[in-house]
Amino acid sequence: MTIIDSVFNQIEEFERQQREHTAKTLSEIITKYDFIVGSKECKYMLMEILPEGANVICTPYIDDPTKIYAIKKFDIMDLCRNAESEE
Repeated sequence: MTIIDSVFNQIEEFERQQREHTAKTLSEIITKYDFIVGSKECKYMLMEILPEGANVICTPYIDDPTKIYAIKKFDIMDLCRNAESEE
């Protein structure tokens, strides 16, 4: 194996790790957040980059049509358990 082959192998490994990291990050974002946008155009652009399964909602009540709000999802039972434990 030449030095050039070794460098190419390292670059390919780095690219593979980057793809895995990106996929993992997107997966976490989709499972933890819903997205609210201010325009249909923004919704379609966001849906193109997010994997299938992301919940993107368009509303006319956002002043800036280019803004994206990521709303944290939570289970209501977790909230109830926290309230009980504080008593």
